[in-house]
Amino acid sequence: MQPFDPSGHKVLIVYAPHCHMPLHHDESTGFQEGKIVRGEDPLNLEMPFEMLDGFITPAESFYVRTHFPIPRIDKNKWRLRIEGEVGKPFQVSYDELLKLESRKIPATLECAGNNRNLLEPKVKGVQWGLGAVGNAEWTGVPLSILLERSGVNAKACEVILEGADHGPLEDW
Repeated sequence: MQPFDPSGHKVLIVYAPHCHMPLHHDESTGFQEGKIVRGEDPLNLEMPFEMLDGFITPAESFYVRTHFPIPRIDKNKWRLRIEGEVGKPFQVSYDELLKLESRKIPATLECAGNNRNLLEPKVKGVQWGLGAVGNAEWTGVPLSILLERSGVNAKACEVILEGADHGPLEDW
């Protein structure tokens, strides 16, 4: 996997880069770091639903849903670019982004395919049980702060987020 080249990517908002630590994989159980392996390439890990014991899902238990390989990002080269239908396009480095006002909010994320393995007849896609859902406290710079700074044009009608991950689209 090649390191992420920030020069060719437009990004409007981003979450903190993935922690690239080695994951322990137990071949005999189909578990990886306490999660159920639903796919290895691309990586898809499900939280065992019975492990949930509170409103907030611990980060290490959160499900992982990927469509493409997880890119390696060099935070020293990475840039967040705001451009398009704006009066003042700009970019910020990772360190500059961390200095901006941030907020922490609780939010639920659920994969659209959660519970897919219970459907009859069976349908295409990752066969998730109940664990492709989680509640987390997310911290980051509100999109509104970045859009205000950019001077969004009145005719703008949507925000497109483009990340560093890529690959061929499969028929899910």
